[in-house]
Amino acid sequence: MGTNTDSDQQLGMAFFRRHLNPILAPYRLQKQAYDHILRESECEKNAFQSLVFYILENPVRRELVLQRQKYKHSGSLVPGYPDINLALDDNWLRFWQIVQKLMVKGERPRPSGRGYEDSDKKFKRHAVTLLRPMGYGRAGRRGYR
Repeated sequence: MGTNTDSDQQLGMAFFRRHLNPILAPYRLQKQAYDHILRESECEKNAFQSLVFYILENPVRRELVLQRQKYKHSGSLVPGYPDINLALDDNWLRFWQIVQKLMVKGERPRPSGRGYEDSDKKFKRHAVTLLRPMGYGRAGRRGYR
């Protein structure tokens, strides 16, 4: 979940791709990640965790592996916290502590892409980006060459 109102996720992803694609050669990340602005109900703990695990199950649904843990291209990236992997259950407590800390500071994810109102506070529009497991494309294909 992007929580900083000044974050530029497109710029961040361009930087990420530029530096990661040479390491992945001859494979590369797909050109377009799947973006979805979460509704408020999707930002709640259980709903968000369910959504992450749903995405991590994509390789199982496509019959690439029998268990999601066996798919070596799955993973997640929490901006600013590269050591947190949400694919592992033991990282969720730390993740929610970070989210809570950001919300207390007034930086919070916006569930809607419309307008700027949230009670009496105004927030700039920013997207919440969910990265699909690395190498797993929109149509269920693994990365492209």
